Amino acid sequence: MKQETDQPRLDQKQIETEIMGMYAQGLYDEAIFLAEKLIKAHPENLLGWKALATLYLQQGRHEETVHALQQALVCAPFDVSLYYNLGTELLLLKRLDEAAVALQQAIGIVPNMTVAINNLGVVFKRSNKVEDAIAHFEQAIHLQPDYAEAHNNLGESLSMLGEFDQAIASYQQAIALNPVYVEAHNNLGYLYKELGQYDLAVASFRQALALNPSYEIAHNNLGTALVEMEQLEAAAASYRAALEINPDYSQAYLNMGNLLRDQHRFTEAIDAYRTALNLDPDFHSASNNLLFCVNYHPDYSSEELYAYYKEYEERFARPLYKEWQAHTNTRDPERRLKIGYVSPSFRNHSTRHFLEPLLAHHDHNRFEIYAYAQLSRADE
Repeated sequence: MKQETDQPRLDQKQIETEIMGMYAQGLYDEAIFLAEKLIKAHPENLLGWKALATLYLQQGRHEETVHALQQALVCAPFDVSLYYNLGTELLLLKRLDEAAVALQQAIGIVPNMTVAINNLGVVFKRSNKVEDAIAHFEQAIHLQPDYAEAHNNLGESLSMLGEFDQAIASYQQAIALNPVYVEAHNNLGYLYKELGQYDLAVASFRQALALNPSYEIAHNNLGTALVEMEQLEAAAASYRAALEINPDYSQAYLNMGNLLRDQHRFTEAIDAYRTALNLDPDFHSASNNLLFCVNYHPDYSSEELYAYYKEYEERFARPLYKEWQAHTNTRDPERRLKIGYVSPSFRNHSTRHFLEPLLAHHDHNRFEIYAYAQLSRADE
């Protein structure tokens, strides 16, 4: 009788040992087959679910990884590592609300778990809850002052709030703690570029590339800084380098299109925008710049231009029709109207020469005028 009761446990242990051996040898498919067989026979087997989660993750099967972790938590509802790994996977899948719950569960079990606090901050940052994100990054840094990743994440969040000096200090602290932190060098360069400090931006991007020549994001960002410095051939070379590393990099195609457009190479620019949209059909910036470019092409008829605008309408505007709401404003034709202008060009830009006469000649007795400047930095 005792032998019959113990036999299934011995079988489980044997299979567990075989799974671990196959994983060590890189035989992932074979290990998955055995692990799935194990949990089918013994759904309560914790090691089987953990092994499946690890193996699925190894193969990039993230949805299945999440399922395996959730089942493992049924077997071990107080295992902090399972909650942390589940939260991290859900973050990767952009299931942000669920990720927050899992990471909060981990922190509830181990309140000083800095990696979970940091990742919860990332969840809040991607959810545009920037103040909550900053609070978590600062908490992680308080618990672990040498946590370079938290300093970098804090820099990104501060930058989102326009706290640029503090953001620079955070990136610099991340780099001081980890001089080979490629992403921090890139982020610092990006902020310098946005602030118009192009020499410093280029230096940061080149430092990132010295550390990792295959980092396509830094190649692309370097190109954008070089454009601002009117080094167009060097910029094009940077975009090509990014695309050689990642041929599916839609942002680099967009930037190459902008460069070609500004060189009046409109056909090539349109091809670049089209490629970006083929890679990412929801890439609004690529579609917007495509519309801007086709208006300058000397060979396009009015009918062809209209077709481009109809395509934009179908791709981006029509899905929003259902969200339109009726206006509730007063219908009195004699009332003073409020008019708002929104533009990133309320600065030293050619558009100002068209706007200034318009604003100056409004009848302010009949119209109340507002202007909203979408600027990352002000100028004169």
